[in-house]
Amino acid sequence: MDVGLRELTRTWDLAEADVIKSFLESQGIPCLIRGESISSLYRIMTDGLGEIRVMVPAEHLETAQKLLEEKAEIPETE
Repeated sequence: MDVGLRELTRTWDLAEADVIKSFLESQGIPCLIRGESISSLYRIMTDGLGEIRVMVPAEHLETAQKLLEEKAEIPETE
């Protein structure tokens, strides 16, 4: 049982979830991806069943949110 885990974000893209997970782990925040098996089995889902959830421990939620916000503000270089 994952007592104490909180949802950080949701996505439909497993690659995006993996990037978020790798980024957070590189910052020392443990992370878990939920829903990846359903998403890989069924490419087209409705009613939110195919969503992938990125989960972090409750004590890291605020820091993880700030890190993602800061990362989103950095413009991509070409």
